[in-house]
Amino acid sequence: MTLYLKYRPQTIGELDSTSAREGLKKIIASGKIPHALLFSGPKGIGKTSAARILAKAINCEKPGKSGEPCNRCMQCEAVTKGNSLDVIEMDAASNRGIDDIRSLREAVKLSPVSAKTKVYVVDEAHMLTLEAANAFLKTLEEPPSHVVFILATTNPEKLIPTVRSRLTNIVFTKASLPEIKRLLSRVAKGEKWKVDDEAFDVVALAADGSFRDAIKIIEQMMVGETELSQEKARSFVTQNKTITAKQYIEIIAKKDIKAIIEELEAMINKGGSVRELIDGMIASLHESLLAKLGVGKTDAFDYLIRNESVSLIEVLMVAQKKYSDTPLPQLSLEMELIAWKQKTGQDKPVVSVVKNTKPRDKVTNGHSEDVVANGNVDLKFESDVWQKVLSQVRQKNVSVEALLRSSKPLDFDGKNLRLGVYYKFHKERLEADVYRKTLEDILTSVVGSPVRVVCILTDQPKKKVIGGIKKTGNALTENTDIDIMEAAKEIFGS
Repeated sequence: MTLYLKYRPQTIGELDSTSAREGLKKIIASGKIPHALLFSGPKGIGKTSAARILAKAINCEKPGKSGEPCNRCMQCEAVTKGNSLDVIEMDAASNRGIDDIRSLREAVKLSPVSAKTKVYVVDEAHMLTLEAANAFLKTLEEPPSHVVFILATTNPEKLIPTVRSRLTNIVFTKASLPEIKRLLSRVAKGEKWKVDDEAFDVVALAADGSFRDAIKIIEQMMVGETELSQEKARSFVTQNKTITAKQYIEIIAKKDIKAIIEELEAMINKGGSVRELIDGMIASLHESLLAKLGVGKTDAFDYLIRNESVSLIEVLMVAQKKYSDTPLPQLSLEMELIAWKQKTGQDKPVVSVVKNTKPRDKVTNGHSEDVVANGNVDLKFESDVWQKVLSQVRQKNVSVEALLRSSKPLDFDGKNLRLGVYYKFHKERLEADVYRKTLEDILTSVVGSPVRVVCILTDQPKKKVIGGIKKTGNALTENTDIDIMEAAKEIFGS
């Protein structure tokens, strides 16, 4: 027997998910079990196990004071062994049509065989077709008194709102590291393994919030072994690690098609799932898009501007639809990403890499000269790249473009652009949120990766005598320096 089944929790107190454990305890303690519940949360978190425990608690012949199942009576043992005639598990992924729901509606009318209550556990409930879900509505709303429904899903948002409104939702949150370590310690103790605490940390991190994945990982590590060190655990995880959705989005954002294909092929060779990767990227980009609209977290994919997030989601949804019809699992994703890159990518690099050995200059009195990294490789803007930035800025906000005429790029390390600004007034305006955000969005679009702008007061370029006329040199903007009052006129229109 696989270890995940062997150490499956059998009581509410044994549930490893704290949020689910506390939620179910409150429901059972109240003595009022809802007629329809929804267990929602990520994969491998214990939703089906919790549904079976609740089914035992509902029908237990000798429940404990807190409502816990005794796990010794006939009803509890039948559920544990999976042969109860009154606890029916249904996989909505393979029984998703309207005919399946019609059969279910007829079956619920029958009284329980030996238990007090019939419990239907519908796994992957989001897979029900629209017609089937609508046919299920009346039964969910007014089921017979002897029936309880428990729907489990990893995608509650895919359930139609009218179904969700009829369910009492228990949310299973992603497992925390302490929760996973608690489970792994129990498994190691039961199997008489000697495992370093640091090795538990490695496995817990690799499981990415999934109890089932954590047990599967450590089970593979311990084949033929009785001891596990941090070094062995780290070596195993590194060797078998595949790229995550967020990591792959970072690679896609750079629009290097060779790297995009190579990373995808490497993931396939390590046994990774393209379907899971696509689903993960869509979920992550959705979170990013909401963040850019001011909803939810604000730290997701800042290097993707809003229209790129939208277009990439559209591309991934097309790849998802074509996935089942392609002879190779990665083919639909590769073809769609190539087309997306050709549509949105640059024909040539937007930055050039140069080796600099000049030591970093110091900033004194708020002023600085050109700065380069000491012995490091810096990414420095080329003139045509800066002209492209200025052109796009001009189209979006002429005030920002006017301010940039009195500035020059100092250096760029691939993430941060240090912008030398000649006047304090201009620097303050460029650091205002609305202007800085406009500039950073355009830089990110042109460069292809997130760019943060840091403004620094710097001296004006020394005046050169050309044809008897003194001019200030700023080759990157190809403009003579303008007086502060003239810049103010352009910015404020007066």
